[in-house]
Amino acid sequence: MNVRTDINLSDQDLILITTKGLNKLLKDKKVDKKRQKEIKAERRTLKNRGYAANCRKKREEEEAELLTEIEELDRLIMQEEDVRSIRYPNTKMCSKEIYLYFNLF
Repeated sequence: MNVRTDINLSDQDLILITTKGLNKLLKDKKVDKKRQKEIKAERRTLKNRGYAANCRKKREEEEAELLTEIEELDRLIMQEEDVRSIRYPNTKMCSKEIYLYFNLF
């Protein structure tokens, strides 16, 4: 964990402090303008890293949910095809044609 000795803030503290709080701290510690810009850039980078990690996690969870849904739908299609092959053994339609036939007519 990185700690800035001039303002005594760790990465986590820098992320969690409010903008108003950070500006007050920088003013109270008499940090020069160049260093203030560096600290604020580090803060933005750290916050962006957190946002990106959350976005990745959410996307991965959504992808897993969609894959589960696809598997369930595939299973239902297979069951439907099995039932139709028993009822209509001479039908040589593909699953898409069967779906259209039974759901449109």
